[in-house]
Amino acid sequence: MSAVVDKRVQIDADQAKRLEQMAVARGATEDALISEGLDLLFREQDRQATRAEVVREDRELLAQLEAELGPLQSCGAGPVSLEGATLIVGTPVSAALVRHLEEPC
Repeated sequence: MSAVVDKRVQIDADQAKRLEQMAVARGATEDALISEGLDLLFREQDRQATRAEVVREDRELLAQLEAELGPLQSCGAGPVSLEGATLIVGTPVSAALVRHLEEPC
């Protein structure tokens, strides 16, 4: 485990009250909850950096493929409608999770 460093933070009164209540409810210290919150922020930052790297790699690959094969052609099929869809390649789909595309493919 890494060394512990004392840090002083300022939060507003409502946050302080909620932090105290949450610590009591979870049987944890306020320090532990703050540390947990920082861990969540750091993990999200790492996920975003990973996503950005994957997108960059995908764009580089697309540029390479377009350089070799020419630009992508539009499929001309128009917007895809998932109205009434219950399965996509065997995966159940909740209607609430389906995004409707407004632009052609």
